[in-house]
Amino acid sequence: MTTIRDIAQKAGVSAGTVSRILNEDDTLSVAASTRQRVVQLADELAYNAEKLQTNRKWTKSIAVVTTLSAEQEQVDEYYRKIWRGIYEASEKKGVKVSHIFRLQNLSEPLDVSKFAAVIFVGAIEKYAIHELYLKNPNLVLIDDRLVHVDGVDAVTTDLKEKVFELLNAFWTSGYRDIAFVGGKRESMDLSGHYVSVDDDTRYAAYMSWMQSKHLTPRAVLAGWRTADAVTATNELLNSEEKIDAILVASDPLAVGVLKVLSENEHHIAVASFNDVEIGKYLTPSLTTVHIPAEEIGQTALVQAVERSTNTRNWPIWLVIPSYIVYRDTFVN
Repeated sequence: MTTIRDIAQKAGVSAGTVSRILNEDDTLSVAASTRQRVVQLADELAYNAEKLQTNRKWTKSIAVVTTLSAEQEQVDEYYRKIWRGIYEASEKKGVKVSHIFRLQNLSEPLDVSKFAAVIFVGAIEKYAIHELYLKNPNLVLIDDRLVHVDGVDAVTTDLKEKVFELLNAFWTSGYRDIAFVGGKRESMDLSGHYVSVDDDTRYAAYMSWMQSKHLTPRAVLAGWRTADAVTATNELLNSEEKIDAILVASDPLAVGVLKVLSENEHHIAVASFNDVEIGKYLTPSLTTVHIPAEEIGQTALVQAVERSTNTRNWPIWLVIPSYIVYRDTFVN
């Protein structure tokens, strides 16, 4: 029997993309030709969703709530991988991701009470987590830092530890004038409004480590776009302070950093986060932290199923380890 994975392989897209196309998810940003190809392949391969769901006993309907727009996800490889993990795990587990709520686009108050479980993706205020938990206690958070809320599952990765590991590697290599380029963390409430701005985990860890070594921090938090990183790097280079290494909060920002360094012929060590595909093809190739985004998505789906089936009645706060990929911009 044809599966979503079979169609995805022939169409050259992810299983998550196929699932969202066949479920007529109009929030998915994808070319019309891709939609047509997937639908055509499903017809040619005699894909029967109802029969497949019946055979697999698809009884659970899971909702995903996210702070991101479809456009933001389309250009962010990290979140695309999370979605891929969620959809692939949902097929394996025999559950259906039946609705996506985008907080930025809500036209009416959020109601997730009818779903078996809810996965939340993005930065949200702690009081909003409590509100969501009251609507549906089978709640799993995916976030860049582990938020401990009684009764609520959470899955993330070890960003703080990897910041320390990279900075210690810089230190071992003799670097002392270490700068940071990144952005601020913006949190939403359930009505889709940004209500607070605070420190990103990577920046907070950088500041803590620099203080522990009695070094002077040189951080520019210009924003999360590549263009913001260009501005930030120019600001660092135009200052009179020496810089021999830069820790960057994400690979898209690192692209901007490396562009400026190349144009000015500066030989400065650079390390970043996310391990996006383009990083290995840059010149020089980018040293980066591989964040297990797909595994985070898969794990969140599994946790949601566990909560919805009463497999356990206690929360799990899970950290999936990342690892450093050393390349040309910094060889430890």
